[in-house]
Amino acid sequence: GNSTIRGNLTVGGSALFVNASGRVGIRTTSPGNILHVVNPSGTSAIRVEGASTVGTGIEFYCGVASSRNWLLGSDISVTGDLVFRRSSTAGGDPNTNTVLSMDPNGNVGVNDTSPDATLEVVGNFMVSDTTNDDGNFFIVNSAGNVGIGTTSPTSLINDGAHTVLQLSGDTAGNMPEFILKAGSAF
Repeated sequence: GNSTIRGNLTVGGSALFVNASGRVGIRTTSPGNILHVVNPSGTSAIRVEGASTVGTGIEFYCGVASSRNWLLGSDISVTGDLVFRRSSTAGGDPNTNTVLSMDPNGNVGVNDTSPDATLEVVGNFMVSDTTNDDGNFFIVNSAGNVGIGTTSPTSLINDGAHTVLQLSGDTAGNMPEFILKAGSAF
């Protein structure tokens, strides 16, 4: 049957505590939020475990239909990668679009679920300082063009006013070779 408790519920001293406001404390009798976990003898951790055939995660729904929802979890289909996913539509399932992943080797992919390097970014890449956050400090766009001081580089390296470096292939479509050497390597 059902049980109704008025006031606080304490199980095993402070092993499990629920206050009258519905806040849950594990090993604390003064939970500071909806769920508050304390391990007085070491590192605190929450373990989320699922069936061996599916990944596990924590989903974040903001409760507003016009907002996207998020998931932080593991993806067993890709060797247990850590993934951040978001819903593709407002209010949708957050398990549909991987925006960040980390593989067991520590490689991080932004919009890439199988990064081949320490950091692999699919799409435009920007570096800005704290006073100029519009991305025109440094950008690499999807065409591979590098912009310094411009958000729309049209050549390999562009400073916003001049083409600093432009490489073109031959008429057969072969890419040019560009080599920089220093010291006694010549």
